[in-house]
Amino acid sequence: MNTSWWRNVTHFTAKEFACPETGEALVSCDLVVMLDKARTFAATPFTITSGYRSPAHNRKVGGVPGSAHTKGLAADIAAPNNKARHDIVRGLIEAGCVRIGIGKGFVHADVDLDKPWPRLWTY
Repeated sequence: MNTSWWRNVTHFTAKEFACPETGEALVSCDLVVMLDKARTFAATPFTITSGYRSPAHNRKVGGVPGSAHTKGLAADIAAPNNKARHDIVRGLIEAGCVRIGIGKGFVHADVDLDKPWPRLWTY
């Protein structure tokens, strides 16, 4: 797997997207590049709370079967308050993200084009 594209990523490391159970960071270049742009547009830190999930870890945390996380196509970003949620969502939209989920303490972003899009939802 070619991972040289990470050299062009400003705001993230592969470790931030790694599955806590397996340590694998099987994450899409398209996702990370989009998040990198979004982070610049948002002008606020993005703390990744969930990136790639092995199927076993996805089941353990109650993720849905077929989750974009298990394909390396999704990330959850900590959003501790309304301003952070607003800034993160605005940055994601400006970066071209078309699948955004908004939760109480996080924002989900994914680039899984096998799922319906454009889509904006709440948890």
